[in-house]
Amino acid sequence: MSLPPPQALREAVLDQIHAHGWIASSSWLATVDSTNLAAKRALASTASLPALFVADEQTAGRGRGEHQWWSPAGCLMLTLALGNDGAPTDRSQWALLGLVCGVAVADTISQWIPPEQVQLKWPNDIYLGRQKLSGMLIESYSAPQAGWLIGIGLNVNIDWERAPAGLRDQATCISSSRCQALEPEIVLPTLLEKLETRIRQWQAGGEEWFDEWLHRCLLSGQVIRVKAAGQQIIGRCEGIDRSGRLLIRDELTVHALASAEILAWR
Repeated sequence: MSLPPPQALREAVLDQIHAHGWIASSSWLATVDSTNLAAKRALASTASLPALFVADEQTAGRGRGEHQWWSPAGCLMLTLALGNDGAPTDRSQWALLGLVCGVAVADTISQWIPPEQVQLKWPNDIYLGRQKLSGMLIESYSAPQAGWLIGIGLNVNIDWERAPAGLRDQATCISSSRCQALEPEIVLPTLLEKLETRIRQWQAGGEEWFDEWLHRCLLSGQVIRVKAAGQQIIGRCEGIDRSGRLLIRDELTVHALASAEILAWR
């Protein structure tokens, strides 16, 4: 069965999303600097929350720090703007939102790829083997109300012949892994459904995400090298703790890191 033309398919998908009732406002943009920046501009004026921003192309997509995100056609690029009015009363749980959303993205991918193949790399990446499939950027905002921007890039149906040479062996997409084409529009409703489920659990103070995250942890048992607070640490990864900190055991102690850059693992 053939799919309808792209614009008709997107309109049908957005109608389906709004009929579900969680997303209050949405926009699907052809080209944008980044969906997080588009969300910030919209929130500065007016936007009902949760608000969804999707783009066909990003010209300035980025990940954590100074990392750039290649944003070709076939990559599902979106930002979910979420207010903090339903956030956990325990503010120490707010820092876990990115890990919770990572589980939701892994849940989504597992609808098309065997779940045991989908792994989470601390703090915000999803991998198949040693190839990156998805990444996230979580940013907070404070005006006109406080909340978070959940930026997600998910490789769905990428033409790797057009990819920068250095990325072709480092990344993959759902379609390549299942040897069958799949369009981003088809994946979007499932992704939002999984995000809603996991976010509502987090808002209620639940910890259902934690065991799932540990089960999918790419780095557990691996010898890893990280940079934290200006120094490098080498040791064996022991997963994460319930505060979301990465645990690394070296010859002297167990380091619990709230922030670090993963440099290498084996």
